[in-house]
Amino acid sequence: MKSFTMKTSKHKHCQRYFVYFSIACLIVGCAVHVRAKEKIYIRKVDVSSDNKSTTVTFNFSDDVKPSSVLSLNEPERIIIELENKDVYYDEQILNAEQGLVNIIRFALKESNLRTKEVEYIAIELTQPFTYKSSTRSDTWRFIFKSRLTELDFHPVKTITGTLNLQKAISVGRANSIEAQLAKERVELAEMRENEALRALFPAMTAKYEQTRGETRGAEGESDTLFGFREKFLTMQLSQPLYQGGKLKATYEQAKLNREINQLKYDQIINDLDFDIRKAYMDVVQQQKNTKLYDALLDEVKKDYDIAKRIRDQKLITYAEYLNVKSKYQQVLYQLASLRQDLQIAKSRLLQVLNLDEHTLDDITVIEDYAKIDIELDKLLTQMRNNLQSLRISELEMKLAEQGKIIGHSEKNFKLEVSGSLGRSKSYYDTETGEWKNDYSGGIKLSKPFGGNTVGSSYLYDDTSAKLGQTNRTLSKTGSVSLGILDNMKSMSDAKESDIELRASSQKLIEARRTAQIELKESYYNYQKSLIQVDGLEEEVRLNQEELRITKQKRDLNYAQLSEHVDAKLKLAGTRSSLNEAITFYYTALAGINKSIGLPNFYKPKRSAP
Repeated sequence: MKSFTMKTSKHKHCQRYFVYFSIACLIVGCAVHVRAKEKIYIRKVDVSSDNKSTTVTFNFSDDVKPSSVLSLNEPERIIIELENKDVYYDEQILNAEQGLVNIIRFALKESNLRTKEVEYIAIELTQPFTYKSSTRSDTWRFIFKSRLTELDFHPVKTITGTLNLQKAISVGRANSIEAQLAKERVELAEMRENEALRALFPAMTAKYEQTRGETRGAEGESDTLFGFREKFLTMQLSQPLYQGGKLKATYEQAKLNREINQLKYDQIINDLDFDIRKAYMDVVQQQKNTKLYDALLDEVKKDYDIAKRIRDQKLITYAEYLNVKSKYQQVLYQLASLRQDLQIAKSRLLQVLNLDEHTLDDITVIEDYAKIDIELDKLLTQMRNNLQSLRISELEMKLAEQGKIIGHSEKNFKLEVSGSLGRSKSYYDTETGEWKNDYSGGIKLSKPFGGNTVGSSYLYDDTSAKLGQTNRTLSKTGSVSLGILDNMKSMSDAKESDIELRASSQKLIEARRTAQIELKESYYNYQKSLIQVDGLEEEVRLNQEELRITKQKRDLNYAQLSEHVDAKLKLAGTRSSLNEAITFYYTALAGINKSIGLPNFYKPKRSAP
């Protein structure tokens, strides 16, 4: 009985421990579940840009990982899908308008719009791009670079297949000698920048010198020749400590020159894209009008044949016959003129593409037309942030500011230190030389005044015994010098730098004015093109109705044949004007893109950002 009681007591203890353990597991599980369901917030989104890249940084309240990142175009963008399902952000659209990044969209779950739970993030860019990403811990970083700046030039000699606008732009860029030279200038500017950076550090020279010779005995002694050798191994260093800011300003100038050359390359691409689009749309317009009048000629030819037949039957007057014949010949002339205009337009397109004259088949006709709501104030902001010519003028002003520092640096004192460390040995051929240490160091100070220069230097030299010596040589040398009228150029350089700074400031003002005028001109042309297209579309519908009524009257003999032909010509003329207006619309839209420095920003296929 006692033994049974003890076993029962142990069993109860085990049950109690099991209950405690289960409760603990339940508490831990709940904590983990609560932790898993804890909301994660996007604390901050930062967009920064320089002339090389644009960086987008996301900061989260906890660790987050993307499940996938997709790169897409039309428009150019990346889609970031989230692995975590409880990420929240207050905004749906962030208008970045910084560098390559235009808009950042936060797509919310349709089932949870009220709570602002994010399903994926879309970053829209202004042009083709490449990117690198770092998505560690609670910070994501995406670095975007323009693909335009990474073009490899492989000239295209011929065009195969049907030419479309994107293919034309690719061919034009590949064949642009101007763009290729600009790219090489960027590479040269990068080399110059490295040179200027190197000049900030000590100049070092490693030197080895060896001398072999013979010497005679003293006068009156034996004429025996004694062979000797001297060897020197030296490392020489020199470092300007202060030159009035000249070295640093020179390096800053080199960096600015590299940025300017990169912007000049981008500007060439921007201008080239506009020229290609304009020439391409001119071909499209002439091609559409040629096909339009080709079809019209077939119809009017039938009417002319009818007029000849019924004239022979004396059913119409001679004047009516001549009227129809005149309209037929008018269409013939118009078609011949359009065919010539088409060939000229194709030749201009080939010229822009830098292709030799050869047969260019029909090109892809662009039918997209969409009214994009574009705000002038937004365009002005985009222009100030992106237009290459403006940014070049701004950097050229900074370049002139650094040039002023360089020009006036000649008026300041200069301080430079130098030194050397080496080993040498000097001995006769009958001896075995021993390597010994050599040291030297010095400092040099100079200060211009007027057109003169006063200078002072101090040199410490400690060298081993040379041939014919038994002891080391220690010397300390100080000197003062006065250069008389040796620095007059510094005064003219300073004056020139002041003039250049003022000129660059005025150039920047003029560049801003010119850019604003060109942008407003493109904007107003775009607005006019919309009104023009709307009006001509209505006129086409009116002419179609007039043609229908005239045909009915003609069938009932209430209208002359020439009136029917007139209605056809009028409709064709209006359609031709509509084609011209749509070309004007595309050119104006391309002009807006050119004026803001973003070749592919506004497109008819999508709404305005």
